Amino acid sequence: MAKNTTWRTTIESMTTAERDAATDGEYAIIFNTDLNRYQAYNGSTEDWDSINEAPLDIVTGYGFYTDSLATPTITVGTSPVLLTIDALGANSNSSQLPLEIRGSSELWTPLSTFTPILDGDGYDIRLDFTIDAKVGNPNYMTVDLDIGGGATPSIVIMSKRVELGSSTPYNVSFGTPIFTGATFKANGGQVFITTDTGTVDISARQVLIKRDHRAN
Repeated sequence: MAKNTTWRTTIESMTTAERDAATDGEYAIIFNTDLNRYQAYNGSTEDWDSINEAPLDIVTGYGFYTDSLATPTITVGTSPVLLTIDALGANSNSSQLPLEIRGSSELWTPLSTFTPILDGDGYDIRLDFTIDAKVGNPNYMTVDLDIGGGATPSIVIMSKRVELGSSTPYNVSFGTPIFTGATFKANGGQVFITTDTGTVDISARQVLIKRDHRAN
């Protein structure tokens, strides 16, 4: 919908900083462009209360990112290997992202980084991939979610051990709930995988990221 230029009555839109800097907020109703919601000034507590929050601000949602067939298989060994998903697969879906970033940003970007929307958000993450081949009799691999922002893991906040006893090829799927903080928001999250011995080839990589809680 285009910006209103014809209706007689409009509600002032402003950022949180602009709102807090105003000196005449009593009895006012504004649209907060930082929070993407309408707010009314509560003079008795000197605070701003959100109004009609549910229909105006879709805070939950998900992004589903799959790898394209053109991306090579990843070979994982005893040194950490970064999990990449190019999000170019036919089943990738961003149409259900939270309203705050829908159409302008992604939860998984650019190739290997999970970027939370706000410091304090809560998410569920599910990883899926296919184990195509094993060499050197690996027994398990370790999947780490790291928020250090470097080329190797430095701040691991989630670690999952995946047993490798089945005959290839076979599919692996697992998920975990997480919360985010300032370091996660600043650096994003990356997934690193290692084996206990030997190597493993993985393909058909995909990740589902679902926002369950919006930071207060």
